[in-house]
Amino acid sequence: MTSTPTSGEANLWPALITFSIAYMIVSAMVTAVLVYLDLNSNTGVSVAILIAATAAAAQKFVAGHGRALSRREQLRFALLATAASMLLSIVQMAVILPIYFSAAELPQLADETRAWVAANVGLVAFIAIFVVGVFFAVLYFASGGFSRMFAKRLATGEPT
Repeated sequence: MTSTPTSGEANLWPALITFSIAYMIVSAMVTAVLVYLDLNSNTGVSVAILIAATAAAAQKFVAGHGRALSRREQLRFALLATAASMLLSIVQMAVILPIYFSAAELPQLADETRAWVAANVGLVAFIAIFVVGVFFAVLYFASGGFSRMFAKRLATGEPT
């Protein structure tokens, strides 16, 4: 994807930046609450974070363009936001690991993780493909739904 949109397509980068910022903020807040309450996270929490960030991005897009995402823009947004969420998850892990593990423990953790992944390549690949597919589907449908909702509100004069 280029940084400049082709003719007739809106620039999605402001919405993607909004998505990324919202994703990081909501993730940090949810993580803080989960750690404070000593609770485990699950896929439902991850999906809720994606939906919240997508709502913020859709609102940004509609506010900037005065219309909902087209199907093509919705697909592009979902693909780019899926990639962004995966990259941001790596950044989050890089920040969180040193908090919970000492520098001396990190090499052992890396070795154990590599050994487990090597022993379970098929399972890891299936889970990765499944999770990316779920994230993409959530982003695709939520971005379309939220952008249409915010565009409808904008057209009727309701606050978005």
